[in-house]
Amino acid sequence: MEFAETYRQEVLRSRQDRARRALFWSRVLGLVLMLTVAAVLRAEPELRRALATAGTDAILAVAGRQASAGPGQPARGLRAGP
Repeated sequence: MEFAETYRQEVLRSRQDRARRALFWSRVLGLVLMLTVAAVLRAEPELRRALATAGTDAILAVAGRQASAGPGQPARGLRAGP
């Protein structure tokens, strides 16, 4: 086995190890972030309500309906068009 071949194999092994470590830590970080967001949303009902209202308004806008004017008012029907 020549030096160039050995070196190439070691470089590939090193890259695979780094990729595995990066995947592991990305999963750990994703789990921690998910738990943090869940804890914040559970502790802050006003934030949860604001996010729900914003999400509903965005869905209605995509569906072609006019978003509600306030949290207590229902959304209007489909817009009149040609």
